[in-house]
Amino acid sequence: MMVGDVTVVGLDTSTVVLFDIGMDVPHRVVVTVPADRATVSKDLWRAISQRRLFQLHAGPATQAPVRPVAPPAATNEWQTRCRALEAENAQLRARVAELEALSRPAPSPASPEVDATGKLDEILALLRSGRTVVAAGQAPAARAEQRGVVEVDVPAFIPTEIKPKDIEGRMAEVQSETSEATNLGSAASALRKFRRGQ
Repeated sequence: MMVGDVTVVGLDTSTVVLFDIGMDVPHRVVVTVPADRATVSKDLWRAISQRRLFQLHAGPATQAPVRPVAPPAATNEWQTRCRALEAENAQLRARVAELEALSRPAPSPASPEVDATGKLDEILALLRSGRTVVAAGQAPAARAEQRGVVEVDVPAFIPTEIKPKDIEGRMAEVQSETSEATNLGSAASALRKFRRGQ
């Protein structure tokens, strides 16, 4: 076998015919194509690219040893710079967290805002988990039996009169007019007058 010769083996179940150089490659048979014919044969290279033939390469004695290539200096420089920026970023994040902790007032048990936010968080967590939320007005025995109970304070002020004071006068007028009305038409006209504010 000379340098430049191409050695192939037939992968196709039938014999591969290379018409332009006048050679045949039977199935699973190793054939060596001379270098002068291999360089001019389009059929050979087409059959190899279509995977009808498999090209066998020369043994490891003819291969040049591969030396590891050192990464370029620019890559090392960028990696060093990236590591430095990551370290600086971590320091800045730690400093920001430290400043945020200092600027935030310390939660005190007397602070209703902090207490309310904590309770809201507990309520939301319990609602997501499917547990029940119990109001503060429940009996202590019932509260002690349930797990995951969140106490909710009853509002300190509940207004006794939610409706405006002048509504009572208007309601009296409507009641007197409805009692006087004998048919549907007069009731409708009384309602229209009430809506107009007359």
